[in-house]
Amino acid sequence: MILPWIQLENYYGQNLVRPYRDNFVYATRNSTFALLCFGDSAGGRDVALFQSTSLHAEVNALRGELWDRIWAQVGNRKSGNPRAIITLAINRSSCCGCAQWLSDALAELRTLGASRGDRFIVAARGIYEDAAMDTRTTDQDLRKLFGAGWEQQVLYTPRPSIPHDPTRDGLPPYGQQLYDGLARLGVSTPDPALLP
Repeated sequence: MILPWIQLENYYGQNLVRPYRDNFVYATRNSTFALLCFGDSAGGRDVALFQSTSLHAEVNALRGELWDRIWAQVGNRKSGNPRAIITLAINRSSCCGCAQWLSDALAELRTLGASRGDRFIVAARGIYEDAAMDTRTTDQDLRKLFGAGWEQQVLYTPRPSIPHDPTRDGLPPYGQQLYDGLARLGVSTPDPALLP
């Protein structure tokens, strides 16, 4: 249920992912960053960073060029094409509107040919707003993402001065809130979320 940032670097490429780390390590819950990462079994890799503007970063990611390329490759797959792992790393969990956007996008992609061999992971650094998860991110939002096929993880991005501890106790308070909510609802994959 915890996805350490180092796993993103190891799978998608240190040179592609590491330049964006500080956007997540030092982000607040009032700003939104989304790192959309694509990797396939043939070795293809690409990442793109999206920041909130008038829309949240998740929506910007789904409207971006990289999502269009993912759509073309995964959505129009022919038999034998490489399987993909798509990760959307965000600094805080999705609000109800973004959860709906993400759920709809994945449902539509699956109708076009994305198979069960592909993995879609959304990894948030922590909960968006309160511990009860009823103001910005609700239980229903987490269930909706899970039901659509998104693997939900808590993104572990410690500051450089903090010892590496990718456990619940090593998460910031709002990361612990998300971890507890995902565990309570049973809408996440087990620890640790290893990328191949």
